[in-house]
Order: sequence, then structure tokens, then C-alpha cells
Amino acid sequence: MLKQRIITALILAPLALFAILYLPLFSFQIMIAIVMGLGALEWSSMSGMTRTFTKSAYAVLVVSICLILSIMLPTDLIWYQGQLNSLYTCILLIAAIWWIVSLAMIIAYPRYSSVWYTSKILRGIFGF
Repeated sequence: MLKQRIITALILAPLALFAILYLPLFSFQIMIAIVMGLGALEWSSMSGMTRTFTKSAYAVLVVSICLILSIMLPTDLIWYQGQLNSLYTCILLIAAIWWIVSLAMIIAYPRYSSVWYTSKILRGIFGF
């Protein structure tokens, strides 16, 4: 298993480096959306989704959200007059709150896991 992971890393690391350094920004955004979709497909299996249609729909939803955000958020206005665009600030704030919630869930793991363990919807949201 470790050998397979090392081989995968040796193949993917140069591809990722090439994409970061040489792809145009929009192409890079599309590539990231595809990678997110593959991750969502993998997460859907781990989160308990069993039907192929449900897994595929979840992956398509994640890719769609990534592509909509890449089109909706102007990359040339990330920094405007020395300040971070307010839309990016909101996204970063939501991400920070999610990481705090995740930390709280890890700390309180055995006690409150029944809240999210039985809900496929919550586990699907965790994949975002």
C-alpha cells in the first residue's frame, strides 16, 4: 500500500507543480474543480452513500460549485486598493469557522458523534 502511494505521489507531484507554475489561471481553476470532483466522489463512498447516482450527483454538485465560484469571483479583484475583496473575506471566514467546528468535533468525538453519524446529509456537507 505504501509503495502504491509513493508511486502515485511521484507521478502527481510533477503534474501539480507544472499546473501551478504554467497553466493559465482559468485552466488551473478548471483542473482544481476536477480534482475536487474526484475527491468528492471518494468522500461520497466514505460518507456512506451507496447508490452510484447519489455519488455522481454529489461529485457533480461539488464541481459545479467550484466552477460557479471561479466564474463568479473576479480573480483580478482579489486585492483591491490594498484590501482583500469582501467576497473572498466571507469565504475565508466561513472556512475558518468550519475548521473551528471541525476541531470541536474532534475534541468531543466519542460523545457527540451520534449527531452526525446517522445523517448522510451532514456527512455530505463535511465533504465540502
